[in-house]
Amino acid sequence: MATTTLLQRHAGEGETIAEAIRDCLDYGKDPEKTESGKYISAYECDPATVADESFWQRPAMPL
Repeated sequence: MATTTLLQRHAGEGETIAEAIRDCLDYGKDPEKTESGKYISAYECDPATVADESFWQRPAMPL
């Protein structure tokens, strides 16, 4: 059984929020950790472009 934890991540001095998000996503998509992407999936977005700044600037979708 897999377990997860959510850790807070703040943008550091001189770092944008988009850069902080990109760093976290790149860490999670590390080919060494995911057997070259075997364990990466996404819902309604492309894992390759999710860190694109325009994605995070879109208005929130209604539930």
